[in-house]
Amino acid sequence: MKRSILVVSIEIPVIEDLNGSYNTHYTLS
Repeated sequence: MKRSILVVSIEIPVIEDLNGSYNTHYTLS
């Protein structure tokens, strides 16, 4: 259970980062 929580807490910021990068990319283009 602890491992799953750690994975989720690590993956969520990464997904948000990717979404932020995509939004910035689309805004620039």
